[in-house]
Amino acid sequence: MNAFVFVLMAIFTFVVVAVRRLFKGPLHPGWSYRYEAIVEILRKALVPRREIPVHVMRKQIVPSRIHPKVRALIDYERGTLGDSRSEIFTPKGWKESDPTLLYFHGGGYIVCSPATHRDLVSRIAVASGARAIAIDYRKAPEHPFPLPIDDCETAYRALLDSGVPAERIFVGGDSAGGGLTLAVLLRLRDAGLPLPRAGILLSPWVDLECQAESIPTNARYDYLPATGLEWGRDQYLQGQDWKHPHASPVHADLRGLPPLLMQTGSAELFLAENQLLAERAKEAGVPITHEVEPGMIHVFQAFASFVPECEAAILRIGAFVREQYARAA
Repeated sequence: MNAFVFVLMAIFTFVVVAVRRLFKGPLHPGWSYRYEAIVEILRKALVPRREIPVHVMRKQIVPSRIHPKVRALIDYERGTLGDSRSEIFTPKGWKESDPTLLYFHGGGYIVCSPATHRDLVSRIAVASGARAIAIDYRKAPEHPFPLPIDDCETAYRALLDSGVPAERIFVGGDSAGGGLTLAVLLRLRDAGLPLPRAGILLSPWVDLECQAESIPTNARYDYLPATGLEWGRDQYLQGQDWKHPHASPVHADLRGLPPLLMQTGSAELFLAENQLLAERAKEAGVPITHEVEPGMIHVFQAFASFVPECEAAILRIGAFVREQYARAA
């Protein structure tokens, strides 16, 4: 979809949503006009079109920009961590003794990059006071499970090797990146390596069976296409067992993991599997805070530049990092 067509589609969608709300009210209780229109635009832009080659899909995804108000508060640079290219967002005044966040972006293990997540990651860096490093791990179908996990683990080991103590490191990610976060934590625990101070999970994809009850019930609200989940899973696993704990962490032994913050939208597809993960983490003795944001969709934090009500969740992420880091000091 080129820029001109996208703009026309967006204008048409705003009109359609306005008319629909006039006669039927908001699609979801509490949704503002702007929020509902943005969700509808995302839904139309992400209609599954499996005939499009993956490399074309990747080119059609536009990088996000760092908001000017946020850009003034950070230093931004590109680099390499482990075997992966990275983008680094460092708050002004950050010191070596301050925390570092290793971030794994979402995209169904197939698309997106640190560039598509610049707005989100830079906002988290400012809110938390942590240097945030987002890595460009390898993706399916060219690099299936477990190769993306390998890259993420390698990046964490590289941070340790560079002299950053584990107690100063936070690991986090959204959607598929949330699944990668848990997979890396499980690997580190099993390898006997020092664990990071805490983990951050934003709408994590943690059950690749793709049969959770919230998928059909929230499909009418979320922009994430329910019909594309199994296709994305198959591109990633390529016949490997979806119950593997590093692919579907709801089936993992979670004992011994560090404190976790998980944020989920009540109107998103992954609500039920996130709730199940929270239950199993608590049963395993893992300190976990699960925040379910009323009416919000998948990785809603990424839309803070357009929907001001999303900013509060990012501020809570920042507060979580600061609190956990203070406890480790």
